[in-house]
Amino acid sequence: MSNIKYLLTFLVILFVIMFSSSLLKKTSFEESRIKVEHIVLENGMEVLLIPNHRVPAVMHMVWYRVGGIDEIENKTGLAHYLEHLMFHGTKKYARDEIDKQVSSFGGSHNAFTSYDFTAYYQNVPKQYLAQVMDMESDRMRGLVLTKKSALTERKIVLEERLMRRDNSPKSVLEEKVREALFSKNHPYGRPLIGYEEDISNLTFDDAIKFYNHYYYPNNAILVLAGDVEKDEMMPFINKYYGILPSGPKVKPNVANNVDKVSKQEIKHYDKNITNTSLKFAYLAPDLLSPQKEYSYALSVMSYLLAGGQNSILHKKLVISEDLATSVSSSYSSMSRGQSYFSINVTLKNPDNQVRVTEIINDELNKLKQGQIVRKDLSIAKRVFSIENIYSKESYKSLAYIIAMNYTTGISLDEILDWDKNIAMVDLSDIKEAANFVFRKEKFALGYLIPKKNKRK
Repeated sequence: MSNIKYLLTFLVILFVIMFSSSLLKKTSFEESRIKVEHIVLENGMEVLLIPNHRVPAVMHMVWYRVGGIDEIENKTGLAHYLEHLMFHGTKKYARDEIDKQVSSFGGSHNAFTSYDFTAYYQNVPKQYLAQVMDMESDRMRGLVLTKKSALTERKIVLEERLMRRDNSPKSVLEEKVREALFSKNHPYGRPLIGYEEDISNLTFDDAIKFYNHYYYPNNAILVLAGDVEKDEMMPFINKYYGILPSGPKVKPNVANNVDKVSKQEIKHYDKNITNTSLKFAYLAPDLLSPQKEYSYALSVMSYLLAGGQNSILHKKLVISEDLATSVSSSYSSMSRGQSYFSINVTLKNPDNQVRVTEIINDELNKLKQGQIVRKDLSIAKRVFSIENIYSKESYKSLAYIIAMNYTTGISLDEILDWDKNIAMVDLSDIKEAANFVFRKEKFALGYLIPKKNKRK
């Protein structure tokens, strides 16, 4: 049986190498045909048109260049709070009207806040696009709020924090690790949803002031992806968005680079978990950092180390030595100034921690010394690129990818050249990036431990 298993594994790897080579050649030709039209309206609003005529539907999105990074001290959670309030209606459209109408169209809608942006979207059949454009553009400057509704929504946000953060052990650890990496004084070191005390003190006036500073067309990007073409869309764009007045000029905040973590060890005990988890976290650059050239290598490294069942750490920690139930990695090249790289491991037994740490440090040292099997790197890049390519097949996914990166501040050229830049990563790039990131002063280790294992 073992010989058959090894033979099947070999055939799968061989297939990936052969298939991915031909697919990448084909896709590089197809990728060059991705069409993104960039338009700037007279009021300063930017528009991205991303045609994809496979289905008669459109993803309609408005992205604002405002997020957690733009909040001031003691006002954490304000960007997310305002996102909630944006559904409270206008003079033209009552509260919940967007939900009712989009549902009647057979579409979907939602909103989300990040550290770097806030976005609102509706995915609808094309014939209803004008209606959702009218509703979305109306609330950009026509939001109607009352002190009573603001107070009610604040209670809802506090409940959301309890449900999403306080009742989620991993979210609690994530918050504590971010704080250790960046410190409370850094916007990326504060929880996106906000501290409980800060949320409790947010006011109607705070929300209105934030809204009147950031929610203008010249601080927003309209994204239309799907069955769209410029000549057909421009009359609607001008009718609903072109008429809106410009607001104050807003210069996007860029996070200060942190060279040293504020705390190197964080422990969180929780009664609702049964296995100990470890989070190895390192401060890392992104595509807006001075060291942006390391971003592509770090993206490949994330996949190479723990990006799936064929990754280095999965094979060693989960399969070979049976020390962990799972291992994963995380890195984003998309933020306004700095990011972090993490390796996440769930231990089978808490006694395995020392050995797991030894293996991870050993593999990171190999990367720093350039001790990488060239074929492993080649396969990782190819499979990683194929996954990226498939993620762009959907007009909705492609809209998210382009809009998130562009709103953060990354150029369209860099966004569309992503796969090409990933393919160019070589052994020396991996070595240089590993030596820049995997250093003691940039490292914090988070522990998520069952409360029953807490030493008294």
